[in-house]
Amino acid sequence: SSGINAEWPLRPGGGGIALSNLIEVPITRQCIKMLSVVIVVDLSKPETIWTTLESLLNSVKHRVKKVIAELKTECPSDANMLVADCLARYGGDHPDKDVVDLIPAPLTIIGSKYDEFQNFDPKKKKVPTATLR
Repeated sequence: SSGINAEWPLRPGGGGIALSNLIEVPITRQCIKMLSVVIVVDLSKPETIWTTLESLLNSVKHRVKKVIAELKTECPSDANMLVADCLARYGGDHPDKDVVDLIPAPLTIIGSKYDEFQNFDPKKKKVPTATLR
């Protein structure tokens, strides 16, 4: 079967965090089972990485949880399966499972402009590197 790829650029300067409410458009009950989230952060602007990630992750988390809650009313078994699959990927016996707020969708964070980032002073690279780990 063929897949559908929807890209929603929510980057600073191009709408960014201010347009994060548009996350409701691609994350729906119809696509939640096939959803993968990719967030690209600009490594050349380390001062924006934390706020960008925090805002977009919160938007995604809130929307996914809302869609799963809606799905529970229509098809509880599908909603429960999504949550169970997420916990299984994380590790049901992981020691942090009770303190981590999981997003029931695969998530990838990509750092762009590494060519600029690699030449930064090591002190300037320390926080972004730790944040992305």
